[in-house]
Amino acid sequence: MEERLARWLLTVSDGLQAEDFPLTQEFIAQMLGVRRSGVTVAASTLSRAGMIRYQRVQINILNRQDL
Repeated sequence: MEERLARWLLTVSDGLQAEDFPLTQEFIAQMLGVRRSGVTVAASTLSRAGMIRYQRVQINILNRQDL
């Protein structure tokens, strides 16, 4: 799940040409076809690894290379 989320976030970032963008866990879950709880766990893992910062509806890509 972490790999799918990472790939999708990079795709969104490329499309928006931005490292910061608003997304809800519910929207991400719908786009990936998974449960919201799975997004919560995956986003937490990526956040603890220092790849992203996720607060409420704001995602910031901190380390694009590792992500």
